Amino acid sequence: MSIYRRVILLQILLVAVTSVGFFAISGAESGQAALIGGIAAWLPNVFFVGRITLRPAVNPDQMLKRFYSAELMKLVLTGFILFLIMQRPEVRFLPLLTGYAVALSAFWWALLARDNN
Repeated sequence: MSIYRRVILLQILLVAVTSVGFFAISGAESGQAALIGGIAAWLPNVFFVGRITLRPAVNPDQMLKRFYSAELMKLVLTGFILFLIMQRPEVRFLPLLTGYAVALSAFWWALLARDNN
């Protein structure tokens, strides 16, 4: 399994567990906020992976340009999603940030798992 796929699937798993945990401990609103925060991190990563893997680069220069443009668009998309989320005043901030951070931690967990194999 590619590292891209591993990170994306791990993000889904981590966000689901976090969201269910918040739901069980603090209720539906917290669980939903954690899920929304996780999606805010996951969706731009799916876009990024699609952008750099669907059309392979022919040379290193093209690969580098595609990587940086995909990363820039990922950051803009993340900012836009977070901006839209903040328009909802009823969203709980702590579960939202926890879901977001847990989704981003998938990169570290995937690298640790790779080193152990």
